[in-house]
Formats: sequence, C-alpha cells, structure tokens
Amino acid sequence: MQCLTFGGDEQIPRKFEYDVFLSHSHKDVSIVHPLAERLRGDGLKVWLDDWEIEPSDSIPQMIGDGLERSRVLLMLLSENFDKSDWTKYESGTFLFSDPQNKQQRFIPVQLDDAEVPFRIRHFARLEWQDRSEAAYQKMLSACRLDSSDTDRKSVRALSEKKELPTIINETSQTGDPGRAAFHPPVLKKIRSLGHAGSVNSVALTPDGSSVISGACDNTVRVWNLSSGECTATLEGHTGFVRSVALTPDGRSIVSGSDDGTVRVWDLSSGECTATLEGHSGYVMSVALTPDGTSVVSGSSDNAVRVWALSSGECTATLEGHSGYVMSLGRTDIHLAVCR
Repeated sequence: MQCLTFGGDEQIPRKFEYDVFLSHSHKDVSIVHPLAERLRGDGLKVWLDDWEIEPSDSIPQMIGDGLERSRVLLMLLSENFDKSDWTKYESGTFLFSDPQNKQQRFIPVQLDDAEVPFRIRHFARLEWQDRSEAAYQKMLSACRLDSSDTDRKSVRALSEKKELPTIINETSQTGDPGRAAFHPPVLKKIRSLGHAGSVNSVALTPDGSSVISGACDNTVRVWNLSSGECTATLEGHTGFVRSVALTPDGRSIVSGSDDGTVRVWDLSSGECTATLEGHSGYVMSVALTPDGTSVVSGSSDNAVRVWALSSGECTATLEGHSGYVMSLGRTDIHLAVCR
C-alpha cells in the first residue's frame, strides 16, 4: 500500500495563541484553578474556560476555537472527567484532529486513581495523584516543548508505559485511532494537506480517483489522488467542517459543520446545491443511505436527523441520546449511531 500526502514536502509548523488548554471536570476546579495559575505564573499562555468564556458566548464555539488555537491539551483525568460531555468533546476533538500527535500534543494527567478511559489507555500519561513537585516540573517541561521528534519522544516517555511504534496506519472504519490496525511504515515524512486548519474528515470517491477533505478552516477540498493536486476548494460553511461523505454515485458531496448546517455540493461544478438547516448544535457526522436518497446527520444537540436529498426536507428527527452524536454508520438495512 502506498500512502500519498498532498500539498508540500514538509509538514508546515503551526503557530498557536495558547501553550496549553486545560480539559477538566468542573467538579475538580479546586485542583485545576491553582494549576492554571501556576502554569501561567511560570510563563505559559493558558486556555481555561472560566477565564475565556463570557456569559453571552457560545460555549461549543468558544471551546472549539480554544482547542484549535492551543498547542497542548492537558487532559486532567479523574473520576469526574468522563462524566462530562464537554471533556469527551474536547479530548475527542484532539484525538480526531491530530491522532498521531504531530503538532497538537495532548498529555493525559492523572489527578486520582480512577480508571483511565478506554480511548486513551494506550497513551503515556503523567501520574500527579500526589501533586508532587517533580511531576509538576515534568508537566511544565512537556508543555514548553517544541514539535521536534526528540521532544515528542520525551513527552511519550513521561510515564513508565511502553512507547508505541510511530507508524502510519490505514484508516479505521470506526474512526477511533485507538482501535486502528497497525501496518508496516510506508512513509518517513508527513506532508501538509494545504488546509489552514486541522483536517477532521476524509472520504474517497467511489471510483477512487479523488479524495475529499473537511477541515477546521471551514472548507471542503477535493484532491486528485494520482497527482495530489487540489482541484477544488468548496467554501460556504462558517464553522469547522467536522464530517464529509459522498453519495453512492459519486456525484455529490455532503458536509456537516459547527455552523449547524449540512451542505450538499455538486462534485463536478463545486457549487453548493442545498443547505440543510434544523440542528441546534454542531453537526458532528454525516452519512448517506445506501440508495443515495437520504442524508443522515448527528449533532451536538443530541439528535439524529434524516433529510430527503432531492428536496432538502427533514423527514425524521431521532431523539433519545443524552449526549453528542459523534458518529454514524450504515449497513444495507440498518443505521448505526454512536455517541
């Protein structure tokens, strides 16, 4: 298998407004706020929700912007951490946007002895149950590192956990980087896709000739798979593009965005042929029915919606989840929903 990457010879270093984003449960503020103050006192630019989000702000939009503008995510794990939809969203965004930790590193930090969530068990983590000075200094050093290979190895060595091999692997159909099957290395260099923000989703046309990508620069791009050239940039979304999919005939692209809309694009012309509105939150995932007649979307409003592709009408709203609908999948008969 050959891995193709588009847009340049080297990965373009990114500049971040914040050094560190603190992802935490609000039940742990007695620990988190003093930590934030100390990190800031030691010269780091810290993103903390209580410091950045004003009463009139959109919380999901502010969190999404903060994640995109932060170089390191400190995932402050406790018995309360995975009980919060916000912490699941924050950690999930980092994992999905940068699963190889090439630039936006995340560092799991254990505040107590609670069980570590399955999705991050294979990552090295920093033990800080005893609030020791030595562990804090390791945390501070990790947050100050640049993006060199040597420094990334230092971050992964923060715990005694065995380091995973750095390799490129095929995409897992589940979208879960923790469950993707490992394969032998096929490239030594990673190239930039050319997007101005993290790439959240990719899809292949049915004939295998083109790649579609959606990113945090609010655009959808079309790439020629053989030449690696970007053949179209589809603009119109006003929020991060979280998910892209193609109709079975390969003629139309469907995209879901943080602006709360689903857009349908004509692949040949690049024109937006429909904007589907109805969700009250981010659109996290989109899928097509096997016959190509309906679009299905999952959102941070906890709902799944079904849309008629021909008319753009919402034909069904599926409610029942108590958290974000992060993923959709289908078989020839059934629709699968994950959150």
